Amino acid sequence: ASAADGWQHVEGERPRLAGGETSAMRVHDPSGDDSAQLGVHHAAGRADKRLPEITALIDPEQFELITRPSSGFLAIRGTAGSGKTTVALHRIAYLAFDDSRIDSPQTLFAVFSPALRNYVSHVLPSLGLTKVQISTFHDWVAEQRRHHFPKLPRSVREDTPALIQRIKLHPMIESALTEQVRRSPGAGNVYQALDDWASTLTHRDLLAEVCARHTPEPFTPDEISRFVDWSRRRNEELFARLEGDLENQAELDPEDDALLLRAWQLRVGSLHTGRRSELFL
Repeated sequence: ASAADGWQHVEGERPRLAGGETSAMRVHDPSGDDSAQLGVHHAAGRADKRLPEITALIDPEQFELITRPSSGFLAIRGTAGSGKTTVALHRIAYLAFDDSRIDSPQTLFAVFSPALRNYVSHVLPSLGLTKVQISTFHDWVAEQRRHHFPKLPRSVREDTPALIQRIKLHPMIESALTEQVRRSPGAGNVYQALDDWASTLTHRDLLAEVCARHTPEPFTPDEISRFVDWSRRRNEELFARLEGDLENQAELDPEDDALLLRAWQLRVGSLHTGRRSELFL
């Protein structure tokens, strides 16, 4: 309002990494040089600015995690706001600084929420990484399931009862699936993997047995029975469609994607990359 024409242009801030409880954050530079927000050091003689200086953003423990050797898995656990995302983003930048092949579509940054995906998609380019794939776990696992089980329905059920979701998300289902594969010899192909998945969801005794191993038991016998009955009806719809009944509107639950891929791993082996699986064609 103080401008001569009554309007004033306000510059928006670019995304800035904000770590957890023990991380430092540069004060916003009113001059508009947002490179200060990520601690970019414009030192003379440095032509490669793909890896910004990050010492102002992190504490020693975070720095040690970021700079660990690249071989093997690195699992970081912490409470919300403890800086896990900050460490992960800078670790990718650190690895890419040493090996430019890291900044490629072969690298995947997976998160659980679309909001965090959008945040990462803005921050990674500011760290010099422009080719890394960024996806939510839900989108990635759905894509992989379609890749490995291309004949299964693409549509997702939106009215799944809460009990069904809770059981499919519980670790006991993975245990039951593993036990089902162990007890049922069969060919290592997609048909058997699909059968393993369907059989596990409808095997009342197996589910009750696995459920009893947990203390306290996560689900009652009545809840297991309701789950099995519901799953059996959904399986009938699904296999009817696979056998040619195209009028049958069979759908999968979002939770089924990860279970089907786990069934593939247990029965067939490693998940495929590259071209589509030919087992269903």
